[in-house]
Amino acid sequence: MRVSYFTDEMLIGRRAWIVLVPIPLAIALVLLGLAYARGPFWLAANQDPAYIYLLNSLTVALGHTPNYYDHPGTPLMLWGAAVLRSWHFLFGGADLARDVLSTPEPALGAIGLSLGLAYVAALGLAGGLALRVTGSRGVALLVQATPFLSTVGLASLVSVSAEPLLQLVGLGLVCVAVRAAYGERAAASLGTAAVFGCLVGVGGAVKITFAPLGVLPLFLLRGTRTRAFYLACAAGMFGLMLLPVVFYVPALAGWLWGLLTHQGSYGTGAAGLFNPRNVLAAVPAFGVAEPVFSAALVGTLVGVAWLARTEGLSKARIAAVIAATQAGQLTLVMKHPGPRYAVPAMSLMGLALGALWLHVRARPRARVVAVGLALVALAVVGLRTVGTARAMALGRDNTRLVLDRVARGYAACATIHVYPSSSQAYALSFGNDFAGNRYGGILKNLYPATYVYLLHRGRVEAWHETVEPGALHERFGCVVFLGRNREASGTACFPPWLVRPILAPGADALYGWDPALPRCG
Repeated sequence: MRVSYFTDEMLIGRRAWIVLVPIPLAIALVLLGLAYARGPFWLAANQDPAYIYLLNSLTVALGHTPNYYDHPGTPLMLWGAAVLRSWHFLFGGADLARDVLSTPEPALGAIGLSLGLAYVAALGLAGGLALRVTGSRGVALLVQATPFLSTVGLASLVSVSAEPLLQLVGLGLVCVAVRAAYGERAAASLGTAAVFGCLVGVGGAVKITFAPLGVLPLFLLRGTRTRAFYLACAAGMFGLMLLPVVFYVPALAGWLWGLLTHQGSYGTGAAGLFNPRNVLAAVPAFGVAEPVFSAALVGTLVGVAWLARTEGLSKARIAAVIAATQAGQLTLVMKHPGPRYAVPAMSLMGLALGALWLHVRARPRARVVAVGLALVALAVVGLRTVGTARAMALGRDNTRLVLDRVARGYAACATIHVYPSSSQAYALSFGNDFAGNRYGGILKNLYPATYVYLLHRGRVEAWHETVEPGALHERFGCVVFLGRNREASGTACFPPWLVRPILAPGADALYGWDPALPRCG
């Protein structure tokens, strides 16, 4: 029997929707500030995977098979292709490829802007749906507050990567979960199962780390037939999303199987889903990186246990299912470095808190405690977001110092780029490598003097043609290396070339080289 969650707390009339405006508006303003602090996408800190997705999206827009399938990432490429086609229709010339490659930053900006606007709009809709279905302002606001519960998730919304689209799909999953959990008859509906399946299929194709969230609909849907239909829709949508890379499916399957069945990062280590010791060892670092999300998840688990004990398991069921799904996704991805792999679990945090709030809101002092915790969380997230923006801006400004030094003192020199190098030409070269070198001819014409040092090959190339630094020194009179700061004192080595540090204010560094320097290993 379904319990009605409509109470006197429900607002009546148009004023009900006023409470749903501030958070999406605040998110939009925060994203504008982070995008400014981030700087251009060709900066070393921003180009991976933005330029990979740009060039593979261009490939899809031109009607060809993309060369990149690691995530797999195809929904983002399809999204990017649609945006590039629209952008070119409005602002481009006759040649889509040349227009994108000659002005990649506006193209990437259009993709990033479309993802950001879609997320802000979806946030407003999600809050409205939560308010309509549950009748609770608290649940609606908690759902909308989801991006503020994760520093990494919030910062990633200004990137062109899998994470913004993962959060958008996760928000869609939250909307359907609200209807299935609290709406009348939705849990037994084949339509609900179909939408669940489509979202899980798309999310898994954006990045396979989303797949564990596919467990949630199995708990929320009712009836064997409904669940079976959901699984069929999820598998069908996942397969449909893989059509752009259908020729790579065997290689993709091997890659994903390796990720799943090994305990180390990226398919390395001993056989097994995960090592409990390694997972536990990674928890403190994750807690430091994501304090608000970690505290919210632990608080939800504790709240679920308390609620089950005091009022029965049925009262805690929805919150328990959501929190267990989050914990499961976290456990599976903890073996990989960085909290960004937990973004799918983060996208459910507001809903988990909302599900708990529905059962504790009537208790004495519940609102006072909730407001206090919200203020503390807001303060922590605010400080960390400001810190993230400052770190982005500092990295951007340090890179400008290096590039200004190159422009003022070494403009006439041959510049050899080392991964990751802050240069638009290098970023395009990097993306082109992951696009199967499809655009090498156009890029060579647009950016002829682009030299790249390949560490794994120990050589310098210009659009896949080997170049000797000695020949560049004879031609230009001087040679510099531009790229990652090796934190070397006195000298650094790019085998087999020994170089001298010139300037290294941050992540980027400038090194000098001449033939008189000895070789290094």
